[in-house]
Amino acid sequence: MVIVAKSEREMKEMMRNLEKYVRKKKLEVNVEKTKMMVFSKRKRKNEESEWKWEESKIERVNEFKYLGYTFNERATVRAQVREVVRKANKVVGCVWGIGERMWGGEFGRRIMMFESMVESVLMYGAEIWGWKEQEEVERVQEKYLRWVLGVDRETPGYIVREDCKGSKLRREKKKNADEKEREKYCRRNGYASEEVERVRAEGRWMCAELSERDRDTDKQERRERIRESRYNRECERCVTEDVPVYLGRESTKERKMMARFRCGNEERENKYWMEEEERMCRMCREEKETIERMWRGCAKAPSRGGQHELDG
Repeated sequence: MVIVAKSEREMKEMMRNLEKYVRKKKLEVNVEKTKMMVFSKRKRKNEESEWKWEESKIERVNEFKYLGYTFNERATVRAQVREVVRKANKVVGCVWGIGERMWGGEFGRRIMMFESMVESVLMYGAEIWGWKEQEEVERVQEKYLRWVLGVDRETPGYIVREDCKGSKLRREKKKNADEKEREKYCRRNGYASEEVERVRAEGRWMCAELSERDRDTDKQERRERIRESRYNRECERCVTEDVPVYLGRESTKERKMMARFRCGNEERENKYWMEEEERMCRMCREEKETIERMWRGCAKAPSRGGQHELDG
């Protein structure tokens, strides 16, 4: 049973009424399992009200889970997002093992497993926190895609999602949600919130249309980032409308090798966070290593029996 009130006075009045009801029905309340939480976006005051049930003190908590959704006293989604990410990471570990044993070379089934088993955990309670992007949630999806492709963990998420043609995990913000966030979502996809309500009043189903617009906007944004990418300047060559053919290869080894080249893992020049010496060509050690340089053959590299020697 949950009791909700708008003020301390109302809450204490409701508790007194509940005490009368419990006595009349000869019931008992387990005070050890009973918790109190006060929602407030401001910091707590030093003087806190003491909450009691009969003569027993009720514990006041910062977070409370109800019907699987974790609420916190600041009325933010942080606690819920943290909890679903923790659970989803556990599911990812299980799903990954099953996928490796049963469908190691089938990209489509690996994605299907994520959508049916991991995404359902990540999106629990999304009706409350809506479409708003959550970096922690996105990281779970991007980590899984990196695992499936076999690319480095430093590979930017927008490059990975472009190669897999995957959109960010978002949901449309509901009508009773925060108006600023909902307005931002609608304008991002080319609508004013008033226009959305007008069209809905005419009987058009806007949810699917907004979701489709959101996917298109996400695609445009990630491709813009690809054009400006410092990590992989050649990635734009790999931009296609359909899922790349190589992802349908049966050979896991071939698929991962191609993914590493397409996503920019197999060169050192783009790894701008590394020291200058570490980014040098592994063949000649004189110039920075790029895909074009490796593809054409390093003219300055020593050769043995007509072949270049590649160390490292």
